[in-house]
Amino acid sequence: MNLLLGWFFGFAIAAFQEETLFRGFLQALYQERYGRIVAIVGQAAVFSLAHLGYYPVSAWPLLLVVFLVGIVTGWLVDRRGTLLAAGIAHGFVG
Repeated sequence: MNLLLGWFFGFAIAAFQEETLFRGFLQALYQERYGRIVAIVGQAAVFSLAHLGYYPVSAWPLLLVVFLVGIVTGWLVDRRGTLLAAGIAHGFVG
């Protein structure tokens, strides 16, 4: 039961909340002001910084992975025009 609750929290709640904040709000704001590429890279950088509390700075390879996940999910939102695919991808990675 704990495994199912953990999976539900990570997938359904945390992933979609982060997608709404970083890709839905921040990426859209950056894109309006600076264009597509800056929007995708910028939100991925902020997404990585937001995860500093989960991983110490000494674990920089994990932060690099978080940044790359931000790039991929940002690209998915840009390509698809919806948060759904990015939310699902984020849920499986997270």
